[in-house]
Amino acid sequence: MFQVTRQADYGLLLMTALATRGKSEYVSLREVADRRNLPYRFLTKIIIPLRKAGLVESQEGIRGGYRLAKAPNQIQIREVLEALGEDLFLVRCGEGDKNCQSFCQCNARGFWHELQARMDQVLKKYTLADLLASGATSLTPNVTFKS
Repeated sequence: MFQVTRQADYGLLLMTALATRGKSEYVSLREVADRRNLPYRFLTKIIIPLRKAGLVESQEGIRGGYRLAKAPNQIQIREVLEALGEDLFLVRCGEGDKNCQSFCQCNARGFWHELQARMDQVLKKYTLADLLASGATSLTPNVTFKS
């Protein structure tokens, strides 16, 4: 079931940090971690599926690091979340009726499907460029996670 995980939150923060640099230059994860107040070791794990999904490119060496593989306006928020392995279904029946014991008698099924469709529209509509344009300037996370 969909919930905003630490991985999703930090993954979007990482991608927007890379988006501020565009495709022109590589940036190290250490620099992103330091500037955005994010855990470096966690970023080293998050970057792997983003690279495998073709959303970021990497380069080794003294001027190496990571950069976006496409322009920020070409990367949907949905793509980022899917690359990170996030479950984007609101309820079990979003994946099909075989996953729900109450499928035949559920009066809320239509509501959940409509809500899922609207969430999907939003996730497809917004891109990294939209997040940058929203003007959030804080460099520190606004959420505290319990371990």
